[in-house]
Amino acid sequence: MNLRNQKRRADKVGKASFPQEERRAGLLVTDELEKALAECTALVEGITLDCRAHNGCFRNVEFDLENDRDRNDHSCLFGHSWENREYSSSDVHRATKIFKDPYFFCGWCWLLSALSTMSTAKALIEKFCVARDEKAGVYGIIFFRDSSRVMAIIDDLLFTSIPKFEELTPSE
Repeated sequence: MNLRNQKRRADKVGKASFPQEERRAGLLVTDELEKALAECTALVEGITLDCRAHNGCFRNVEFDLENDRDRNDHSCLFGHSWENREYSSSDVHRATKIFKDPYFFCGWCWLLSALSTMSTAKALIEKFCVARDEKAGVYGIIFFRDSSRVMAIIDDLLFTSIPKFEELTPSE
């Protein structure tokens, strides 16, 4: 292909673009999506009501950061790999305790480092984190995996390197 044909092709590509609906950006549009959105939203609302009834916050027991150190395998911190286990966490705190005013949907992505890349795309994080309640610490996320929607409900607990006050040594 010569330079002249490349220019013609580039002109055609520019003219053939269609604006994407912002509310549909980032996810495949199917009836299954609407069903998954409704199911995830209902589940997060139910968890939020339960948290408010007990005056507490949500804690994901399947990915239990608070008891990770006690199990001695640290599978939440390191996964199932035994390599590169140099870091040792001291404690676990909620994002609202670490940050004065966390802006999860306005630039700070403390959810997972893997999601930080997706959060840079305009309106994309709202597309996969479809339901949330920051006060209860619960977030409903939908992923597309193995040709179906997968729902995950997560909390806002984070590992920290700040030791617990009750575990400080006398010299500290």
